[in-house]
Amino acid sequence: MQWAKNDSRSTYRWLGWMLCLGIGWRVLRWSLGMPMWGDEVMLALNFLDRSWDGWLQPLDMGQVAPPLFMLLHGTLMQISGYSEWILRLPALVFGIAALLLFARFAYDVVEQRSALCAVAVLAVAYYSVRHGSEFKPYALDLLLAVGLLFAGHRFRCNPFGRWQISGLVLVIVLAPLCSFPSVFVTAGVITGLLADALVKRERYRLYLTLGIVVLAIIMVVTQYTVIIVPQAQASELLKTLWQGGFPPGNGFGFLGWFVAQSAGRLMAYPLGGRHFGSVLTLLLVCVGAISLYRTRQWFLLWIILMPFAGNVVAAALHWYPYGQSARIAQHLAPSICLLAGVGVVTALSGRPKKWVHRRLVWVLCGLSVIGLGGMAEVMARPYKSRGDLSARDLIQQTLPALDCRTLQVVNTVDTVPVNFRWYLAIDSATRFGVDPFEALEYKDEPVCLLLFDAKRDPDTANRLEHALKKISASQQLIRDEVQTAYIYGGTHHPHQVRSIVVSGG
Repeated sequence: MQWAKNDSRSTYRWLGWMLCLGIGWRVLRWSLGMPMWGDEVMLALNFLDRSWDGWLQPLDMGQVAPPLFMLLHGTLMQISGYSEWILRLPALVFGIAALLLFARFAYDVVEQRSALCAVAVLAVAYYSVRHGSEFKPYALDLLLAVGLLFAGHRFRCNPFGRWQISGLVLVIVLAPLCSFPSVFVTAGVITGLLADALVKRERYRLYLTLGIVVLAIIMVVTQYTVIIVPQAQASELLKTLWQGGFPPGNGFGFLGWFVAQSAGRLMAYPLGGRHFGSVLTLLLVCVGAISLYRTRQWFLLWIILMPFAGNVVAAALHWYPYGQSARIAQHLAPSICLLAGVGVVTALSGRPKKWVHRRLVWVLCGLSVIGLGGMAEVMARPYKSRGDLSARDLIQQTLPALDCRTLQVVNTVDTVPVNFRWYLAIDSATRFGVDPFEALEYKDEPVCLLLFDAKRDPDTANRLEHALKKISASQQLIRDEVQTAYIYGGTHHPHQVRSIVVSGG
């Protein structure tokens, strides 16, 4: 595909291709119905024994989620069930909407080539694609961040337009109810609008902006007092997991920590990792920021950099981590991708025009390879870990194939590893904490017994062994196997499950 500088059709063809690639990758991951993994499961288990008012209460297992996320998914589960496709459908919609809205925002604020590169980076960014098909609120964090940036920019262009005012007010009201880290983006947008109104010295613009600032402050205070404070217990648990995202106390240590965190998973767009694995993206982001500074795009630079500053301050106060993981920093993804896109074009500028155009095509081809490779990888490995897959297969395929209609778990429910607990709990025929002697007396159909982590509960394991020795002569031991699954359930230790099937008498 040839690049013609004076023909925007080439740019839009590339844009269409990258958007289709990004959307296709997201839809593919969702359509595969990959097994739920530990972090998803621990959130999903909070929905099983709660009504709508319970969804708004502090969650178990160290989980936190914004209220509108809980209400939406709880309602969807009650209507449509608990399949992986249903649980992850909202994330898919949020992720695709964020990508499309980001494309509109990028083309509004920077020139076409920079916007195209920025959209291409977000389209094939692994973490944004992954969280766009997971049962967690991270895709909503991304959508709200893009929505705030776009609404703030449109309001600045026309502060007295009906749609611009209503759009900004709506997103400011919804943001704290849908996304915890959106407060950093909100702070950047409203302070940028306020500074812009003060510089322009337009009375009515200033009054209107002050009204929006007051509304934003009210919503942030409401978020903190009504939503965050009641979940303080879970927040304290999360802080222990987030220690790496909080800076050390001394100045030199802080600087080293900041650079290391910024060059780690935080900047993994489109790819990257820990231990300076994303240093190239960080350099491009710095080049992009310098370019916007030199072209005096003060407002844009302010609203996309202030979320970083706010996040660092929150990390210093041990309120919210900075840079520990890309998933809890999706609110920074629009800023990173936009600056990286500007940085790519800036780094290539100053060369012969034909050389620049050819290199841009190469960059886009490279990003396309990342997207196509990601699609091939997820088709070859449609699960986060093999332990997640084995947990689902055992409960939903292997045992039902042996005509096991009721799964009877010898352990109490709170000692069952979370992945197994989820797939067992959504089956109404599952019984927990059963007495193996009583279970084996039922002879009208095959009896299925499950024992988890026998070494951690030797008394229960011994009781099961005694019960098996007393099965009647008319019963036959069809299955007695022990499997080891490495799954996430608060720890990464292996879990063992013993599955026993005895025929009816």
